[in-house]
Amino acid sequence: DDSCRRLSRLLANFGIMPYNKVAIFSQNMPNWTVAFFAITAYGRIAVPMLTDLSENEISNILTHSDSKALFVSKKLLSKVPMDILDRMSVVICTDDLSVIQSNDDAYTCDGQITAPNEDDIAAVIYTSGTTGSAKGVMLSHRNLCASVHSAWHAHPVGSRDVFLSILPMAHAYEMSIGMLYPFATGAKVYYISKPPTPTVLISALKEIRPTTMLS
Repeated sequence: DDSCRRLSRLLANFGIMPYNKVAIFSQNMPNWTVAFFAITAYGRIAVPMLTDLSENEISNILTHSDSKALFVSKKLLSKVPMDILDRMSVVICTDDLSVIQSNDDAYTCDGQITAPNEDDIAAVIYTSGTTGSAKGVMLSHRNLCASVHSAWHAHPVGSRDVFLSILPMAHAYEMSIGMLYPFATGAKVYYISKPPTPTVLISALKEIRPTTMLS
């Protein structure tokens, strides 16, 4: 909560207003969730991006969504075209939540926040674009809460449950059921920093002994 409030103030200082888009381009990690709530809990709209996007796809999504700021991991920063980075009001590193770069002209301290309504858009998730350019799918706060509510009735979990996250958090399924659902119920989530190959998975399963895993 402290991290989300601090990041929200930072975004506001750079003029990021309610309903503005803020992109997340990062591999799975706990700070992915921090970035998501720093955006959505204060009335802004998250634009999650898959990690295997091409440079052209990254440009298309960030341009089409009109994202004003970007959360990006150190590992993926080099994939973002420099001209796109320069257009951002502020770029924040998901690894340590530090500011990578910022636009001094955007530092106006006039940004605002708002408590989102249930039918406000929480996230825009882009399709794979197999039949053309990626299309943005708008998900409201009500949509995401409905997924969490349905998950509870289908498979109740509690504070003693342990999730192992292996699907991309930019997918609606993992974002809602693998991130928001355990967060809402007090369950624990583990992330692996390597691709989930059989060897890596077997080792993780032995060590973590998860009660729930999405696949």
